[in-house]
Amino acid sequence: TGSGISPGSSWQQTGFFKNRENAESLATVLRQRGFSPVVREEKRPSGTVYYAVLVPDDGTAAKRLKDAGFESYLVKD
Repeated sequence: TGSGISPGSSWQQTGFFKNRENAESLATVLRQRGFSPVVREEKRPSGTVYYAVLVPDDGTAAKRLKDAGFESYLVKD
């Protein structure tokens, strides 16, 4: 999976897409708003590939995302 993601990390997931372009587009908007998102590829047992847009959770990420108009939920590795 890569992208410098370490096990035991906590993230705020802001998007989950079948299309990489949509995920990258959201990540670009997040970067413009001062966040540091990563796009992680997830392959399901069915073979379908999804792209999760994740922001590192530092304890304040959820509130900052909400204040910026983004919905998110906590995920852990």
